[in-house]
Amino acid sequence: NSNNSNNEDTKRVQHELELFNDVTKHLIPSNCLSNFIQQKIHRFDYIWGIRRRTAIKFACLSLLSHLFSIESHSPEQIQMSLTSGQIYLSNPKIRFNSSLTSILQPQLPFQIPLNLVHFLRPFAFGGTFLTSIAVMAEGISNYSEYIEPVLQIVLRSELLSQQKSLNSSSANSSSNSS
Repeated sequence: NSNNSNNEDTKRVQHELELFNDVTKHLIPSNCLSNFIQQKIHRFDYIWGIRRRTAIKFACLSLLSHLFSIESHSPEQIQMSLTSGQIYLSNPKIRFNSSLTSILQPQLPFQIPLNLVHFLRPFAFGGTFLTSIAVMAEGISNYSEYIEPVLQIVLRSELLSQQKSLNSSSANSSSNSS
C-alpha cells in the first residue's frame, strides 16, 4: 500500500515538473524580467547597479524569510522598484503551528524565481548574493543583544495578530454551527 502511495507521489511530482518546465519554456521565458528591464533602462551601468542592489536586497529578504518562516515569496508577492532596485514583499506573514507555540519552517529555505535568477546572472549569486547572506547572518549573530528586543516586539505583535485571527475564526464557526 505504501508502494502505491510512493508511486502515485512520484508520478504526481513528475507531472508537476513537466507542467512547470512547459510553462517556463513556452509561456514565460526565463529572460522576461531581463528583457523588460533592458527595454526600460538603456544604460548598462544602471542595470548593473540595479542587479547588485537587487541581489543584496533579495539575499536579505531570503534570510529573514527563512529565519521568520515567512510564507514563501512567490513571484506575484515580490515587488521591485526599477529606480532603486529595492525589493518588497507584498504580504509577509510568519507561519505558526495551530497552537501558536512554534514557527513552522518551510521545506525549501530559499525559493528564487527563474526570472530573477536569469536577471541577476551567476556573478551576482556567487558573489553579491552569498556575501550578503553571510554578512547579514554574522551581523545578526554579533549584535544579537541589540536585535533581540526588536525581534521580540515583532514576534509578539505577530503572535497577538494570529491569536486574534484564531479567536475570530473560532467565534465565527461556533456562531455558524448554532
